[in-house]
Amino acid sequence: MPESEPKPKLIELVAPGGGQGWKAVLKSGKPAVVHEIPIPPAEATAAVPRLQRLFDHRHPALSPVLAWGTDANGIWVAVEPNEGTPLGSILSRGPLTPSAAAVLGAAVLSGVAALHEAGIAMGGFGASAVRVTSNGEVRLAGHPAAAVRGAPSQSDLRADVRSCGMAVCAAFGVDPAGAPAPANIPPGLVVTMRSMASGAMGP
Repeated sequence: MPESEPKPKLIELVAPGGGQGWKAVLKSGKPAVVHEIPIPPAEATAAVPRLQRLFDHRHPALSPVLAWGTDANGIWVAVEPNEGTPLGSILSRGPLTPSAAAVLGAAVLSGVAALHEAGIAMGGFGASAVRVTSNGEVRLAGHPAAAVRGAPSQSDLRADVRSCGMAVCAAFGVDPAGAPAPANIPPGLVVTMRSMASGAMGP
């Protein structure tokens, strides 16, 4: 069956709260967490080109796919053991500085654009999908599961843009519904992020 390498053996299950999956070591010796996506064989076969694109053409704003494969149960994908801290956890301490929020927004938009160019859409995502690594890099996580969804619809693409807008609003501490925004954020930027979050912008 198609695969980037043989499926690694289970070492231990990921601790509760860490997401479904299990720890493993790839043939390169690199530690990983393997997630299994149960889908019918025909859907797994159709997803192979998209998974291969994610594996071959890594993007700095996407959590990397370290390995992947298909088996009788569907698809398995190996990702880094620690994909970063979820944005929601970071924002629980308060909004980011304007410069940090701008960097985060640019990364999220870049990651979503890369997925759409590869023919993949997440169909919307929450703050938990936006991760900040220990060295400050911003990445989207959870996108390999979207590779099995098939060709994205316009609704899926618009949902991703709305999610981008919501993430940017949250990072800047802006209410997407229209309450007064912080005075240190340019009004034009506020209008843009709210338009994205409302679905007024996008495909």
